[in-house]
Amino acid sequence: HTRLLTVTGVQTCALPICRFVTTTADSPLIAKGYPRTSSSPRTQAHAACHTSDGRRDRKADHWGNKMPGSVVVLGGGNTAFSVAAKLALEGHDVALWEHPSQATSIEPIFTRREIRLTGTAGNGVARLALVTTDAAVALGFADTLVAPVPSYAHAALADAIWEHLQARHVLALTPGNLGTLAIAQTLRRTRPNAALPLLVETDTAPYVCRKLAPDHAHIWGVVPAMGVGAFPASRTGERSEEHTSE
Repeated sequence: HTRLLTVTGVQTCALPICRFVTTTADSPLIAKGYPRTSSSPRTQAHAACHTSDGRRDRKADHWGNKMPGSVVVLGGGNTAFSVAAKLALEGHDVALWEHPSQATSIEPIFTRREIRLTGTAGNGVARLALVTTDAAVALGFADTLVAPVPSYAHAALADAIWEHLQARHVLALTPGNLGTLAIAQTLRRTRPNAALPLLVETDTAPYVCRKLAPDHAHIWGVVPAMGVGAFPASRTGERSEEHTSE
C-alpha cells in the first residue's frame, strides 16, 4: 500500500536542520494523517464523515479497523496525477489542486474528477473527492499536503498557498531538493509571528510515471527506497512516535 510518513531508522543528515529517514517500497512517503495499515492485506471501506465546512471528521475514519485519511495533492503533472489516483484507489479521500496558471492540466478531469491509473502500482479508475484551483478550499480539505511538483515550481507553489498554510498542516515536497528551506523562508518573511507547519521533503519522486492521456496516468516503476527529511528537525521524532505507537 502507498502510505504517507512511517518513520524507520532515523539518521541525521549533513544539514543540522533536517533529519532523513528511510522508507521502503511499500511506503514511499509518510506524512501526517496516514495511520499504519493493519496486518491483513485487506481493508474494509467505511463511509467517510465530514464536518459542515467540508473537512473530514477523523473520528469516523478507519483503516482496517481504521479508514485512510484525507490528503491534498498539489500539482497537475505526471507524478501528481499518479499519486492522486493511487491514493484514491486505496480508499483515501483525495483533493487535487493545481496552480491557477496551470489550470489547463486539470480541465479534462474537472467535472468527472476521475483519473485512470495503469501500470505496476495498480490499475483502475480513481474518483477524486475534489478538483480545484482554489488554494483556500484545497488546504481546508485536509491537513496532509503532498506536492509532487518539480523543484523549479516550489517558489510559485509557496506564493500560491502561504496564506492558507497553518501549523496543523504537513506539507511534503516530493521531491524536495531543499525546497523546505525556501518555503520556510517565504513563510517567515510573510508571516513572521506564525507557527510553521511541518515541512517534509523526499530525495526523489516516488514513481517513474507519465500521463498517457489528459485523464490517464501510467506508473512504470515504484522507487524502492527514499530519503525523507523533516523541517524543523526537532519535529521528526513526534511523527515517528505517532506512527510507531499504533
